[in-house]
Amino acid sequence: MNFSKKQFTTLAGFMLLVALATVLLRQSAIPRLLAAPAPNAPPAAPKSATAALPGGYGFAVSVRQFGAVGNGKHNDTAAIQKAIDFAGFHHSQWNAYGVAPERVVFPPGHYRITAPLKLGPADTDMELCGAAGTGGWTDPVFDPTGAPPAGVSSLIWDGPKGGTMLQVVGSGGIKISDLAFLGEGKAGKGITINSPAAYGFGNGMFSRLTFSHMTDGIVCGTHSYICSGDISLLDTTFQNCHTGFLTLSDQNLDYLFLRCTAVACNTALHFYKGGSVDGQLFTTYNVHTVVQIDHGGINAGTYCFDSMRVDGDGTHFRTVVLRAKGETNVNFTSLDLIISGVHRFPNVPAFILGPTANVCVNASMITGRVAVLTGAKKGPPTWIQFNNCRFRQNPLPEIKCDTYSGYALSNCVAGYKMIHSFHHYAK
Repeated sequence: MNFSKKQFTTLAGFMLLVALATVLLRQSAIPRLLAAPAPNAPPAAPKSATAALPGGYGFAVSVRQFGAVGNGKHNDTAAIQKAIDFAGFHHSQWNAYGVAPERVVFPPGHYRITAPLKLGPADTDMELCGAAGTGGWTDPVFDPTGAPPAGVSSLIWDGPKGGTMLQVVGSGGIKISDLAFLGEGKAGKGITINSPAAYGFGNGMFSRLTFSHMTDGIVCGTHSYICSGDISLLDTTFQNCHTGFLTLSDQNLDYLFLRCTAVACNTALHFYKGGSVDGQLFTTYNVHTVVQIDHGGINAGTYCFDSMRVDGDGTHFRTVVLRAKGETNVNFTSLDLIISGVHRFPNVPAFILGPTANVCVNASMITGRVAVLTGAKKGPPTWIQFNNCRFRQNPLPEIKCDTYSGYALSNCVAGYKMIHSFHHYAK
C-alpha cells in the first residue's frame, strides 16, 4: 500500500498521540482509583501482611502486623479486630483467585483484650490459629509467677465482668486452633456462636483450645433459634468453668467431641436444648456433672459417648455422670467411673434420670450408688439398661426407681457373681 506524504504525516501524528496518552494514563489517578478499596473496606494493611508466613500457614496475616504486641499488658483488641476484618474482607472478595489471606495467625504471646472480638458472614471459612493452646494452666491471675509459658498463644480477658471474648455470628466453616482463652475470673463466655440464616453455622472445627476461669467456655444459640451446629471439638480443654460447652436452641445439632477434657467445672457438657452428639475419649477430673440434658427431642435427643473416663479426688463431692430428662436417648460404652468419692458420698448416684429419659450403658465399670430414676404418669417410662457391665457390689439395691420407671441388667458382673438377666419393669 502506497501512502502520500500527507497521509503518512497524519498517521504518524495519530500514533504519537496514542503513545503520549498511554504514558499519561499510567501516571494519572485512574489506576489508583481502579485499585482503591471499596468505601466500606477495612483500612489497608502493611504490604507484608499478604506475604506467606512460615510454619505452613500459606497466605495469612499475623496480628503482629496490625499492631498487636502480645505481652499481656498492651491492649491488643483493636489490632486483632483489624487483622480479622482485613482478612475477612479480602477473603470474601478475592479468595476465588487464591491470593487472599485465609488465616489470622497469633504468634506466641498473651494478647490482652478489653472488648469482644467479632466474626461475621464475611469471615466464612476463615481460620484463627495460634502456636499452642495449653496456656489455660498458667492463667496469670491464678499463677503466682504470672509468667506466660513459652510458645503459647493466649487471649486474656480484661473487659467488663461477664463479657464475651469472641462472638461468631453467621460465619460458617470457621476453624480455630492452638489458642487459650483465659477468662481471668471475669469473662462470662469464651466463644458465642449464633446463626442468623437457616443454613446454620456449619462445619466449624475447634482444635487444641483451652477455656479457663470463665462462666461458660463455648455457648451455641445465645440469641437465635436457628441452628448453631455441625461443630467438631478436638483435644479441647475446659478448666475452671461453670459450664464447658452449652447449647440453648432446639436447632443446636450435630457435635463431635474427640479427646476433650474438663477439669474443675460445675458441668462439662450442658445441652439445655439440642443434641445429636458423639463423644469419643472424653475425660473429666473433679467435675460435678459430666453431661446434663434438659429437653432432647425427636430430631435432637440422641447422645453417644465412647470410652469416657470420669475421675476426681472425691474430697468434696462425687461426680454425677449424667443428669437427663425429656425425650432423650443416651448411650455409654466403655465408661470408666473411678471410685473417688463413693464412700464419702454414698447417696450420690452416677445417673440421675427424670421423666421419659432412656439410657443404655455397655461394657462399663461402675461403683457405688448407680442410679435414681423418676418417671411421669403420662408418657413413656424412664428407663436405664446395663449390658455387659461390671459392678463392685450388688447393683440392685443401688438403683432407685419409682412407679413410672424401670431398669434392666444383662450379662453383668456384680462382685464375684454373674447377673445374666434381671428386669424391674415400670408400671
